[in-house]
Amino acid sequence: KESIDQYLSRKGFHQLRDTPLLWTRDRSKQSNIVPLSNPSESEKYLDDSVQTLLKNIDFTAYKIQIKETSNLLFLKKIVSGELDLLPRWHLIAMIRNKAIYRIRNIRMISVSPLKKHHKEITSEQPQLESTTESQEIVRGHIDGFGKSLALSGWVDAKQFGPKTSSIQIIWSEKNQIIAQTEANLSRPDLHDVMGGDINCGFSAELKLFTDYSLFDWLDQAVTLQIVESKSGLAIQGSPWQVTDEMKGYLVEEITTEKISSGQHEEISEYLSKSINRRAICSIRKRLLELSAIRCCTGYWNNLPIELTIQNYNKNSALDYGSDSESATRLELILKAFTQSIEYIDTSKIHDNKSGDLNQSALEHELLNINSMLKERSFIGLQQWEHEIWQISIIPISEIFISTLFLQDIPKK
Repeated sequence: KESIDQYLSRKGFHQLRDTPLLWTRDRSKQSNIVPLSNPSESEKYLDDSVQTLLKNIDFTAYKIQIKETSNLLFLKKIVSGELDLLPRWHLIAMIRNKAIYRIRNIRMISVSPLKKHHKEITSEQPQLESTTESQEIVRGHIDGFGKSLALSGWVDAKQFGPKTSSIQIIWSEKNQIIAQTEANLSRPDLHDVMGGDINCGFSAELKLFTDYSLFDWLDQAVTLQIVESKSGLAIQGSPWQVTDEMKGYLVEEITTEKISSGQHEEISEYLSKSINRRAICSIRKRLLELSAIRCCTGYWNNLPIELTIQNYNKNSALDYGSDSESATRLELILKAFTQSIEYIDTSKIHDNKSGDLNQSALEHELLNINSMLKERSFIGLQQWEHEIWQISIIPISEIFISTLFLQDIPKK
């Protein structure tokens, strides 16, 4: 009596290698072990670049020479140099696979119902557009504002033509062009990035600070489109926001310029009307610093802090909030020192006529300042207030002490 194995073999069955108890007539099937998912879960642990290489390299030529080896081991040997990469084979495989993929997609679209066809195109269209947009970019960077208040940066648009790039800056909220310039400034720091072509920088002075008032740009949003001419694209790919922190720096520099040139009317008007406490505080900080510098250099008259003090009764925002009250405290202390120096300086060491007041009026003014300071003695010391105190106010106090000891007739 023949065995069951002989009987199954005679009928055309064969055993599977890994499970001898299973028999099949399918000659292509040699194993019963299959991955739980396709692709195998283990492939997910491979780096994306390794998976890409495994998909795009045709290992057929290698398998003819070396058998019983996985594609991953072949790839390892290629990378390590044990095997040479056969470009002809993997390029042909890539072309063939892409062609098959496209033919399959065409067939699927051609046999699908019209309604479904339309839906697929609609759903895929945004993806196609985003891909196109992502490819159309212009390299560059917006560095920000410098001491001259010019907006600077660099751009690399060589792929759009050899001509020098022109830069156009648009204030989005106003839809107005506020600067135009060319990107032809030398940037040696970008030598390696630009491949030796260092004339790619730009610096543009914005009409934002000349054609518009402080109210226009300090109290409103400022979003800039910095557009390169050849490509028509925005540098860095998106609008550039002028933040409140940037505005604080900018208004400090503008305050310095206007005070130095004697054009302080706009500063005074802004202090008298604006409720933008952050911008107001930035202006007051700079006025304090400028006033202290003038005192230290012997210019005691018409100090810049008077622009703020004169507006105390016009704008309640000047004395509302911790920063505003701290600024008021510093202004009053500085004014008290200047008037005290004038009061004790009977020997006329200084040409100090800060208020053109007689002795009695000075005493009354100092008593008034003392009362106002007492009202603000409960406010905690701000970090920026401490810095200005150290840098600007303490030198004035030292001048006060020196003046007191240098009098011909000591003041009681």
